[in-house]
Order: sequence, then structure tokens, then C-alpha cells
Amino acid sequence: MASALLVDATDIAAWANRRESQGVLPKLVRRLVHATCQRVAHAGFRAGEGVQLGGWDGIVEVEQGNAFVPNGLSVWELSTEKHARGKADDDYAKRLRDPLGVDPSRATFVFVTARRWKAKGTWAAERDEEGRWSKVRAYDADDLEAWLESASAVHIWLSVALGKHPEGAEDVDNYWDGWSSVTRPAMSPELVLAGREKILERIRGVWAADPSVLTLRGESRPEALAVLAACLRTLAIDKREDLLSRTVIAGDLAAWKRLIASSEQLILIQNFESAETTGPALKKGHTPVVLLGRADSASSNVIEIPRVSREETVKALVAMGVPSDRAGDLAGVARSSLIRLRRMLSVVPEIERPIWARPEHARSLLPALLLGRWSADMEGDRGVLATIAGTTYDAVNTNVVRWSNEDDPPVRCTGTKWHLASEEDAWSLLGRHLTRDDLDRFHNVAIDVLNRPDPSFELPDDRRWMAGVLGKRPRHSNMLRAGIANTLAVIGARGDSIQITGGVTIGGYAGACVRKILEDAGWKV
Repeated sequence: MASALLVDATDIAAWANRRESQGVLPKLVRRLVHATCQRVAHAGFRAGEGVQLGGWDGIVEVEQGNAFVPNGLSVWELSTEKHARGKADDDYAKRLRDPLGVDPSRATFVFVTARRWKAKGTWAAERDEEGRWSKVRAYDADDLEAWLESASAVHIWLSVALGKHPEGAEDVDNYWDGWSSVTRPAMSPELVLAGREKILERIRGVWAADPSVLTLRGESRPEALAVLAACLRTLAIDKREDLLSRTVIAGDLAAWKRLIASSEQLILIQNFESAETTGPALKKGHTPVVLLGRADSASSNVIEIPRVSREETVKALVAMGVPSDRAGDLAGVARSSLIRLRRMLSVVPEIERPIWARPEHARSLLPALLLGRWSADMEGDRGVLATIAGTTYDAVNTNVVRWSNEDDPPVRCTGTKWHLASEEDAWSLLGRHLTRDDLDRFHNVAIDVLNRPDPSFELPDDRRWMAGVLGKRPRHSNMLRAGIANTLAVIGARGDSIQITGGVTIGGYAGACVRKILEDAGWKV
């Protein structure tokens, strides 16, 4: 996947000047081994802080190697130091004195520098002639570039890590880091996978089989991708590195086509809308992954991502450093919507704003915001909804049905019962779009609905249980009445922090409405 947006030898050599390269170089070589060798018996490299420990930088054992990985057993020393020749001589001499249990006559010694080293071939040939090791090899930044060209997923991963952005493609590691780090505290894989153990086994089962299509549907495509990334992060290190070294996220069709042309067997994640993309990928031996959200239709072969477990979510949140009392509340939000929890914890809420909260759509959801909940089979409820919206009930219903079937929905429906998916979320995202006219209509509706006594009170005490049979039914559902009362409570408690159009806060509306309701109310009201 050649591209000016991918790192080359010059980038790698410059990167060697950065402190972080010392800890990342072992991970790079390890992934290159996994990406380019079919059967890796062992590929142990100390990365990150592990580079400070003694011992070999890497020990690799493969049944069949390639142009860069020797057959059988090989031992590796890695360096980012400026003087490659001096470091190579020191490492070579040190390991001859103490090979740490390795038989030099049966192993290949490999020295890798992230710098450019013109004399590498001469040095390796001279050491090889000594016959102290089975073979001796030396690689520099130019060799790493050539090796990366046969490992698309690893090439993309390193490019993003070094500040380049390959057009239309991303690796899973960098996607996860970006997705999880926008919250405080950062979301953990254990939180994303809380109570979803069964789906993990199904996903891993697909990866373990011959190339086939993996179709995953979550609340939204980003959630489905986050579940996939979290699943990879929880694997044992050898299996994780093997899969990460071959997994690429394609953000558009052009990138997908470029990746399909690769001779490697990749796991290709389709993070864009397009039909008929999986067939060509399968034909080339790749494993395509299709991501779906709630609004997408799916076949019977789709793996449905269940909601997280509340109990396991509490444990994960506490492990992330969230106080246990708050963890319980947040777990309830996560159970409803993991995307909504991520938005609540986000340090930059604006970037997590759902499409329904954009100015061009937000006002169409204000009736649902103000009423909170209602019953579609109650004529009185339908009338109130139309009054609040200033339009017909059918128009309002069409709108809420549409949004309930989108990713990250603001409203949900069970049978004929409608309610906000998350009251706190809805008010934080939609409240600012209210106007005085909206609140005036709500004020009038609230007084009308809550001032109506329950008709069953017209019957004697001993016959109230027959109210329904005798036609003494309320005009409005208890759901609607509770929703309106709850909205008054929200406005009263939080109204001073919610500014509506014109910069006016809405706290005063609740008090005025309640006073009006109770002014002449008898015991029935």
C-alpha cells in the first residue's frame, strides 16, 4: 500500500532521535514478524518499559521464515543509538560471552538499528565468516521500510504513531487510543466488554476459522468497532499481536480497494457504507468485517452486540477510578447506551454530539423533551403531543419513529409506550434549543393535564376499583402526567443552568406553573 502518507526510511531514522522510539521499536519488529510469517511458534520482544530489563531484546522461532526473519531460532538485538556500528559490536561481543542459554551454533544473530547504516552488509558478512553463530544479519532503517511494505497493517500503525495519516486507513490500536481517551477517566476494554463474554467467543471463533465475513451490529457503528477493538486488546499477547499486525480499518472505498490488492491475508474492517465489498475481499483471502448500527438492516448471520451488564459495568468503572456511588449511576446510563455514557464522560462533549442534537434537527425533538414520556394509545396523550409541537400528531409521531430507529436514539418505544432514552442526556443536548413560545405552550399544557382530577374519585370508595368498567377513565395516561411532573422538577432543579434562546434561564417557569396548579386545587387534584 505505497503512499506518500506512509512512513519511509527517512521518517524512521528521524524517529530514532525521539525517546519513545526505544520502547516502540521492539513492538514494531514483533508485529512485523507476526505480519509476515505464517506460523510463529514464539516471538518474544520486550517493549515499552521492558527495554530497561536485561536479556535478549527478542527471541523468535518460526517454522518457515522470509527475507527478514530467519528459519528456526533467531536472537535479536535492537538499537536506536546514533553509532550503529559501535552498538552492534558491543551487543555481538556481549552475547558471545554470555548467550543466555542459547546455543549460538543453532541460532541466527540479528542486529536491527532504526538508523541508516551503510556498512551493515559488510559488518554482517564479517561476523558471519567468524562462524560463531549459525548466521548473522544486520538491518537498518531502509530494511525496516522494505519490510513494512510487505505488512500493510503494521505500516499504517507505525505511520499514524509517527504523526502521518494514511488516506482512508487506520490501525486498531490508534483507533482505540483515540476512542477511549476522550473521556475522563479513559474508558477501559473491560468496561466496553462488561457482561459480553459470549459475544467475545463468537468473534474469536470467526477469527480462528478460515477467511469468512464477520458482521457485527451494535447500538452504532462506532460502538461495534470499539467492541471489536476491546476484544483484541484482551487477547493473550502473542494472539493479540498476531491479529493486530494484520488488521486494518478502511474508512472509505478507495482505501478498501487498495488494501484488497495486498498479497497479505488481512482482517479488513469496513468503516464506511458500501454494498458488495466483501466478495472481492474474500476472493483475495482476506477476512472482511462489516460494522452495523441500529439503523442498518442485517441478515441472519449478524452477531448482535448485547447491552452491557450493569453489575460488571460497576466493577469496571470502579477499577477505572470512579467512586462506587457514582459508578452505580453511570452503570445505569451504560446499560441504556454505552455511547451515551461516553458522551457524559467526554472531556470535549461537542465532538460526541449526536446527529439528532444538531440545530437543524433538535427542535423537532423538543415535544418529546418537554413531555418526557407518553402513551400512543391514549387519545389525550396524542392531543397533548400535537399541542406542544404546534402541528399534527401524525407529523410528530413520524419524527419520533424516525429517531428511535437511528444510532444512539434520543427516544425509545416499548409497545405503545414512549420515553426519553436518557433524561439527563436529552436535557443537556436539547435544552438550549427551547424558546419562550415552547415553554408557554408547556406551561398551559401542564396546568391543563395536572389540574384534571382522576375521574375515579367521582365514585364511592368501594366502587373505585370498577372505574374502568364504568367509563371513569382519565383522559391522559399516568405516564404523561408523571412525565410532565418530572419535567417541572427538572426545570425547577436545573433551570437556572439551562439558557434558552435569548439568554434567559428557565428556572422560573416551574415555580409559576406549580403555583397556578395548586392555587385553587381541591383534594382530588
